[in-house]
Amino acid sequence: MYRRSHFESAVRFNGGLLALTLAAANFAPSGVLAQDSTGQSQLEEIIVTATKAASGTDIAKVPISITAFDQDMIETLNAKDFTALAARTPGVVLTETQTFGLALTNIQIRGISSRTSEPTTGMYLNDTPFTTIGNNTNIGGSVAQPVVFDLERVEVLRGPQGTLFGSTAEGGAVRLIPNAPSLTTPSHYTRVEAGSTTNGDASYEAGYAGGGPIIEDKLGYRVSGWYRQAGGWINHCQPAVRQAGCLSVIEEDANWNTTTAIRGALTWAPNDRLTVEPSVSMQSLVANDPTGYEILASDPDNGIWNSDHSTDEGSDDDITIASVKLEWDLKNVLATNVTSLVKRDYKFHADYTQYQDFAFFGNPYPLTGAADDFGLGDYGIKQDDLTEEFRVASASADASRWTWVAGVFLSDQKQYDFAHVIHPNLPDLVLANYGVPIDQVLGVPFYLGQWVAFNDVNTESQQVAVFGNVDFSITDKLILTMAGRSTHYDQHVTSFIAGPFNGGTQFFEADASGNPFTPKVALSFQATDRTMYYVNAAKGFRIGGVNPQIDNAQPACQAAKPGYIARGLVFSHSFEPDSLWSYEAGVKTRLLENRLSIDFSAYHIDWEDIQNPEGVAGCGFSMIFNLGEAKANGFDLALQALIGEHVRFNTMLGRTDAQYTTTVQGLVTSGEEISGPGFAVPPWTATVGTEFNFRIGNHDSYAWIEDVYRAENDGRFNSQTPEDVATYDPLLPVNPSSNMVNLRLGMRLKAVDASLFVNNATDEHPVLSVGHSFYPDPRLTAVTWRPRTIGVNATFRY
Repeated sequence: MYRRSHFESAVRFNGGLLALTLAAANFAPSGVLAQDSTGQSQLEEIIVTATKAASGTDIAKVPISITAFDQDMIETLNAKDFTALAARTPGVVLTETQTFGLALTNIQIRGISSRTSEPTTGMYLNDTPFTTIGNNTNIGGSVAQPVVFDLERVEVLRGPQGTLFGSTAEGGAVRLIPNAPSLTTPSHYTRVEAGSTTNGDASYEAGYAGGGPIIEDKLGYRVSGWYRQAGGWINHCQPAVRQAGCLSVIEEDANWNTTTAIRGALTWAPNDRLTVEPSVSMQSLVANDPTGYEILASDPDNGIWNSDHSTDEGSDDDITIASVKLEWDLKNVLATNVTSLVKRDYKFHADYTQYQDFAFFGNPYPLTGAADDFGLGDYGIKQDDLTEEFRVASASADASRWTWVAGVFLSDQKQYDFAHVIHPNLPDLVLANYGVPIDQVLGVPFYLGQWVAFNDVNTESQQVAVFGNVDFSITDKLILTMAGRSTHYDQHVTSFIAGPFNGGTQFFEADASGNPFTPKVALSFQATDRTMYYVNAAKGFRIGGVNPQIDNAQPACQAAKPGYIARGLVFSHSFEPDSLWSYEAGVKTRLLENRLSIDFSAYHIDWEDIQNPEGVAGCGFSMIFNLGEAKANGFDLALQALIGEHVRFNTMLGRTDAQYTTTVQGLVTSGEEISGPGFAVPPWTATVGTEFNFRIGNHDSYAWIEDVYRAENDGRFNSQTPEDVATYDPLLPVNPSSNMVNLRLGMRLKAVDASLFVNNATDEHPVLSVGHSFYPDPRLTAVTWRPRTIGVNATFRY
């Protein structure tokens, strides 16, 4: 009843929005939309560089499924990072799960996702990839979330992009394109904002970006800086002893976080043929507490949110990306070389009290409430990645029927992961409850007298790849595309483990390598200058890797191994690449004198040898196996329209159905969803936004109304199937359907754009991404949306 009443309320609310849209279309007196030479309002053209061609291409003429957000749309959506843009992109879902209090993010495109080894979605700043290798020490880590301040655009490419972007783009790719320095025109941009959250702290931000020529036509610069403090609304609460509840509030509104981002870039053109573009981007995200709450200790309907954990669970994520891009214009060929360095230092803390107390004593809550009654995991990920790409692209020539891109990609990635876990009063608790010393129970003393588990993993991974893309014009309208990428990778992993939870001190060392090839073929038909049809087939892959830990000396672990081997699961240090084939057909058209834009694509994906983690009973960790096959079917639709002279209508609609097609005994059953339940891909996603342009006095004004909808996915999931013993967890509910309504009203005063906004206007709080330590531990945590936030912001351009 609760869910239905909220859905009905949303329907009534959105019906009102529709009526308001139709009314505004009739009375809006003037507009500020882009004008062409005839004076007719038209949709703007967005130029993208996703094809790595010698020059950018109109997004409507790129034969792949792609969504692009320019700077104006990013501001309209009031987006702070890619999370906000993902929610508005069909076929894309960004999830946040809570495991031991850790906030772990993951990007899923068209249902393709798994938190193992490399991610399935590639993230790029310009041409620089920045990804984190997951393993059973860092629990997959979190996908870095770069801010979107001072970006020219964000490109989201759906479907495998391995031919041009490599192994991390198995399911798709996200490219963030910063504003480049100008050699001719100075510009300055300032943004400020303040907001108030219901039952929470205030948020505020300020940012500046500017640049221009230092030497006209020869040397230009651009610098930017941005700071945001996002106020919290979830209390850090001391858990009650041996039962659910909040004993006392340690810190109110504890889940605040701060983000600092700075960037500097130069463009040097010593002559007409050569440009050199060095840049450095740095970002620091400090989270005081994770944005998750304890279900049984909270009362969301009355604005009471509690996260009851015994120790601090802050995190600190610093990432630096430095690059140098060189471009040579060699008349008929453009040569590009990009050298990049990525450094990431990510530290986070996890409350292990519930995990250890439930494992030893059957109760997940603190047993005494004493100051030393807690378990704490200190985690860290340090990355040092060097990449280089050299490519050449044919310059556009009207007389030629061939255009092409070819290149070489090199990477050297080093990553250090650690997980160090303590439980200060565990010896006293074991002695009091069982009457024997803990060393006798576990068989192994604490490592260095302190650590119950101590894990260090060092990963070195190298790649060499050659790639090419050729477009051949069969006729003036029909183009055949052929592409491929050949990759060789090597990975070397060393792992040191110690402590009683690891069965004692052990050292592991292993290697993995492979030579995958990813082809692509496409056919596009440019029926008219504004209508294109296309079909393509492309292969995507994700490199294999190393299980840093496959065994330990614990008797329970050794006793469990024969059961896994009997199911055909091999305890191996290495696992193989997984791969998929994607088949897509689409149409892109602009109608009604470029006042209506339709971008539609339908797809089928076959995914095999999926890298799946499975918890190894008695061993205290998960291993990655190549298990199962899956398929995904669906479509993406983007529609933009100008209604009259003053109304812009935007709709994004996505349909995704992603399921396993094979059964893996004890893990998954054919017909089950690939993801979820807590982070399942919604079968339907829709975003509807409407902008009204009008005048108040002599000033251009606007209103923006938006509804972001996600349908419920009720499975079937492997957590709901008792036969899937490794994953069965009936305590986990599915994500409900949800509607988020956002509003904005603004006015443009010459160089100033000032607005009032309301995010989550109906103050909805769906219970999302529910998780816990393990079944049957009854403690459940969840995440939800930030409560209703009302604020003002202003931008200044001069």
